[in-house]
Amino acid sequence: MATTKPEQGILITDAVQVVLKHWAETNALQDESLLTFEKLLTRYATFVTKLGVPALADQSEDLAAQWIQAKGRDRSGNVKLPALSTMNTRRAALRKFFRDADALNLSDTGLFVRVYVAPRPTGLARPLTKDEAERVWLYAKDSGSNTRRPVMFALLLSGVHSSEVGLITTSDVDIANQRVWAHGSTDRIEPRWVHLPDPYFAAVVDRLNYLRGWVPPFRTFETFQLTQGTTHRPAGKSQNRAASACKEVFKMAGLHNDPRITPSSVSLYAGSRMLIEGERLEVITQTLGYSSLDACAKALGYDWKTGEIG
Repeated sequence: MATTKPEQGILITDAVQVVLKHWAETNALQDESLLTFEKLLTRYATFVTKLGVPALADQSEDLAAQWIQAKGRDRSGNVKLPALSTMNTRRAALRKFFRDADALNLSDTGLFVRVYVAPRPTGLARPLTKDEAERVWLYAKDSGSNTRRPVMFALLLSGVHSSEVGLITTSDVDIANQRVWAHGSTDRIEPRWVHLPDPYFAAVVDRLNYLRGWVPPFRTFETFQLTQGTTHRPAGKSQNRAASACKEVFKMAGLHNDPRITPSSVSLYAGSRMLIEGERLEVITQTLGYSSLDACAKALGYDWKTGEIG
């Protein structure tokens, strides 16, 4: 039962639990989003309680802004400002929470979080150059087949997107035709076969051989994901792992200070390489899974008039 104090009304910690239970019972959010919002709202409740504002009725946009913009620590323990994506997610969690708390009659604050967060940059990513791709592959492949990094970058450099890479299982590999089945993601990227150049496909084969010897007796080899060794993981977590791996390799390759180099840059390299080699844009669009030639050209930064890329 929610804890209340006559002079305060329901506490923010209890209100969070009530709203989370409502979301779970009504399937208001996908499992991954529910887990993310639960973590964020629990942290927010702890944050404002420590500031001496534990009641839901006393929450304000100023408190929300303080938390949305609060600094954190990276893996090295350094204090850093939150990324734009982090602030956007924090704000989204608070907006939905306060709206649904009012709908459940937990309060009548009518609070709407209007904190400004700069929009995420769009259209910034560019394909890796040949030299950059070679450096990325050099550092990625040295990890060995007992790690997921070589196979992950083999897939990315061949045109599989970071949102797809964690979904590919051992049964998605077509050895005879040197290709893998990419599952697509959202409405933007379509399912398709992706051909892998020799060095990248060799990394996939090495990973398959490693997993055959490593798979425990209670698991089926055909259901193992190449980059995780397990199945049924939320797509969001797979994408986060790919992003983290890219960040680490970019730093080793000396590419981490270029704001236009993102995980998408690795996948787009396959398209730029094919363009430079004279491949038709129709074939490249199919390889990268885009739904239209224009979408593919835009992602690559391809100028129809000049033929320049990026």
